[in-house]
Amino acid sequence: MTHDITPLSLYRKTWKDKRARLAKWGLITLIGIALLADFIATEIPLYCKIDGTHRFPAIHEVLSGVGITSWSLAQESTDWKSLSYEKVLFAPVPYSATETDLKNANFKGLFDRQNLSGIRFRHWLGTDHLGRDVLAGLIHGTRITLLVGVCSILLAALFAIPLGALSGFLGDDRLRMRFPTLIVFVISMILCIYFLGMSFAAEGGVAVNAILLALISILVGIGLTLLIRKWWSRAKEIRVPVDTLFLRSIEIIRSIPSFFLLFAILGMLRTPRMLYVIMLIAFLYSPSIMRFVRAEAMKLRNQTFIQSATVLGLSDLQIVLRHIIPNAIGPALITIAFGIGSAVLIESGLSFLGIGIAPETVSWGKMLNLARSNFSAWWMALLPGAAIFLTIAIFNRLGDVLETHISGR
Repeated sequence: MTHDITPLSLYRKTWKDKRARLAKWGLITLIGIALLADFIATEIPLYCKIDGTHRFPAIHEVLSGVGITSWSLAQESTDWKSLSYEKVLFAPVPYSATETDLKNANFKGLFDRQNLSGIRFRHWLGTDHLGRDVLAGLIHGTRITLLVGVCSILLAALFAIPLGALSGFLGDDRLRMRFPTLIVFVISMILCIYFLGMSFAAEGGVAVNAILLALISILVGIGLTLLIRKWWSRAKEIRVPVDTLFLRSIEIIRSIPSFFLLFAILGMLRTPRMLYVIMLIAFLYSPSIMRFVRAEAMKLRNQTFIQSATVLGLSDLQIVLRHIIPNAIGPALITIAFGIGSAVLIESGLSFLGIGIAPETVSWGKMLNLARSNFSAWWMALLPGAAIFLTIAIFNRLGDVLETHISGR
């Protein structure tokens, strides 16, 4: 017998729940905007006809950005709006997030008079001090916000769920390792932490290689552990207090103020990178997911179907992978939903302070920061702030609905 709370069942219940209707469609809207931002807000035409030739410049630009084509149409002209077209179709917002309109710089408001060639090119939500379109910044900022928020929590869940399941199921007396195996495991973990730390201090390809070496050290450690376990059977076994080690590690991580750690590490980086922000948020939030899964695993390990699997000869690893994780991941989705909202808030706070993300990247937090230099530019504070609030509210609402269904099981 297993729990009836699985990710698929929760998805179906949440999708049909009327209380999550607005949050559901709000999330779909955010995802759609993030995926289609390059076609919703760009100065490059979606379609044009010049000299009898039909062209799709925006599509070519996106393909060149992902490496499918080797040349960029955006380099052919510095001002696409000044060309003479036989036919042309611009995006709904004919500005990119980084395009500057010097004629409408110095914070043009929503209702201010703007210097435009036509109503089609009006900045409907105003501009910032450089003349960048606020609506285009909000649209492209959606991608940054969701990318950091979702990827950081999913990365945290990728490591926290298996570790939490192992901690809760094995406890302090179930795992026994031979001494050579334990030494190899500890060395591989030390190497992994060392290479990850090296990746933060390095740049470019060196940082990527350091991350790859960290992964390789884990894989090599696992491989050597399995070989030693198979061929070195006479070594003395040692009881490993897995649960205690995990709990102490969680307490250490949670005892460090999150923003203090983020400032300390990101402030030392020569080049701000989004990848480091994602990794640090994942590291800081993984204990919350781990504790949730651990508690669920401790409940499951005394269930009849787990005891039956043990009697049938399944190994601890097989039980954790086949039974513990699938039944514990459903309740963990509550923490993941709330965690994404928290990650969005953290990323916005870091961007507001100018830490973590590259200066040329437009995000909601950086747009909000611009309002400090001109208090009369109220739209620079209101609009990004409202976007952050609504995004957090969407994920918190989904978390509330998930919690309701799980607690009502």
